[in-house]
Amino acid sequence: MKYKLTNCFYYPGTTVLKNKAEITDKDKLAEFEHRYFQTRLKIVPPGNLSLDYFKTIHRHFFQDVYDWAGMIREVAMSNKKQFLVHI
Repeated sequence: MKYKLTNCFYYPGTTVLKNKAEITDKDKLAEFEHRYFQTRLKIVPPGNLSLDYFKTIHRHFFQDVYDWAGMIREVAMSNKKQFLVHI
């Protein structure tokens, strides 16, 4: 399933990704994301390396933060610390 773009992934006038907590400060979002990621890292779903497993892992780690976690995006996104690629 692909996440269809109906609006931008970022809050207007920022480089902050839209998120479930509606956090618009980049540093606060990074802390929020890290906290949930660390919690979910304690139990990693088993599986074999594949696109479906990658989507499962992404959903597992980021489901508390982003509505589109685990879905294929149709846009390339990046920031200074990481590069998020579309498939």
